[in-house]
Amino acid sequence: MKKRIFSMLLLVTFCFVQIFAAGAPEDLFADTAQLFFGKVQFYETNGSITVVPTDVIRGDVKIGIAASYDENAFVGKDGFAPQTDAVYLMAFYDANNPLYVFQISSTDLSTMKLEGAAGVPMWERLEAYLNAGEYAETALADTSGSSSVPVVVIGCAALFVLIVLIFGFLFKRAR
Repeated sequence: MKKRIFSMLLLVTFCFVQIFAAGAPEDLFADTAQLFFGKVQFYETNGSITVVPTDVIRGDVKIGIAASYDENAFVGKDGFAPQTDAVYLMAFYDANNPLYVFQISSTDLSTMKLEGAAGVPMWERLEAYLNAGEYAETALADTSGSSSVPVVVIGCAALFVLIVLIFGFLFKRAR
């Protein structure tokens, strides 16, 4: 019986990992996420960066107002480091994550390529969402008053139901 319970818990754990792994592009659909083009105003190699948003794709971002971030992550060709006055794609999830700075081929969302994204499924999905205009469409829907349930909430609810069913089944059989 203990082996069966351990096996079920192990299975649930693997399911949980599969549900939430590599969801970075999908997390940008959250109401608190910010996705924008920004010009680098100041960058220090210790990690501090100041950017001025030039165009908003989604999120509560003020165009023309400088914002500083203590943590950042750069996505681009090998050796990529941002240059002052250059425009990049920026993604910010929340205060628990860094500002992602993407090296891009252009600011035209329909044809833009993320440099260094090839072979990295997470960034390839981000590029596909951007090219298809899905972030901009979701931002418009968010302003029209409709609310969306984040994928994480749905995943947690499904996981909870699965755990309840498994334990119910195990305890029923143990009697």
